[in-house]
Amino acid sequence: MLVISGLWAAAQENLEDYNATRFTWGASFGSDIDLTGNDMSDVSLDAYFGVRMRGVQALGLGIGIDVPVSNSWRSYPLYIIMRTNFRQRPSLCFLDLRAGASVNLLEHDHKQTGTYASCGLGFQLASGRNFSSHLILAYTFTGRNDYRHGEEYIKIDNLHMATMRIGISF
Repeated sequence: MLVISGLWAAAQENLEDYNATRFTWGASFGSDIDLTGNDMSDVSLDAYFGVRMRGVQALGLGIGIDVPVSNSWRSYPLYIIMRTNFRQRPSLCFLDLRAGASVNLLEHDHKQTGTYASCGLGFQLASGRNFSSHLILAYTFTGRNDYRHGEEYIKIDNLHMATMRIGISF
């Protein structure tokens, strides 16, 4: 009986810590596979900061860099992030939502801003009192616009990507 009451007290303490609003931050490393056939598959690095509260693992701002493996174009997404499992208690799965803008650096030193959105399903891998690691499988959209370079009109497509990220949150 003493063991059960000790476990119950520890579970209540962890749940109270989960329900408290506090600062959170994290980083992830991943890869995006280009589903549009534009040869834009890339590696990505993301970081975010925000708050953690009851039912929401993260609500905040993030920034990333997407570096294609076969060309010199770059994208820098700036986004609002929300991670939630829609429950009042911790769980192994969560929804990862990101929406914002992407600063795209294209060939001929052309810069543009497009829409950025990502929706993914996350899985908690390991966690401790002050950290958790996760794997996210997502769909990512990066908007890009056609542009003019001198007399030439360059047509480019939006990017639709299958994304996998592995990360850690504190």
